[in-house]
Amino acid sequence: MTPLHETLRTTTRALHERAEGAFARFDLARRDGYSEFLQAQGAALMPLEAALDAAGAERLIADWPSRKRGAALAADLTALGLLRLTPQPQPQLAGDDEAFGALYVLEGSKLGARYLLARVSGSDFAQGATAFLGHGEAPERKDAWPVFLQKLAAIPFEPARAAALLAGATAAFHLFERAALAFEKA
Repeated sequence: MTPLHETLRTTTRALHERAEGAFARFDLARRDGYSEFLQAQGAALMPLEAALDAAGAERLIADWPSRKRGAALAADLTALGLLRLTPQPQPQLAGDDEAFGALYVLEGSKLGARYLLARVSGSDFAQGATAFLGHGEAPERKDAWPVFLQKLAAIPFEPARAAALLAGATAAFHLFERAALAFEKA
């Protein structure tokens, strides 16, 4: 593990656990729980992907368009008959390093999606509505995380850069946590 990866992983561990905990309340074994989970995910994912587009994520990672999961999530919501989504405010990512920190969160979340996909795959209600969770499982995307980590490893470890990466990752984790908690209040 490279110094930047280790810094991101250890420094954001509590944020990761809080965001994950906020989403853990959704019962994925039930249609309404899965639907709420996807809606809350979309409330964070859509504005974060828009922020990354605005920040020039494609300059940072050339296959960014194929890594985006917004269309897959929208297809799942449509399959479940859920047409409305209330997105969180779009975050402002100041520079490439903050954008890369936010990408770290999105790319890492695909690892957890594998586990969640296994939980809903056999459910009747999820038939035709697992494109979001299964996005990282496509054969052409199997190496997306290792490729991302190689790009992270190529960034020189400098305190200012590490701080900017952490700021981007922090913004992303907070966005997801707020989306889950806001959905709970709705």
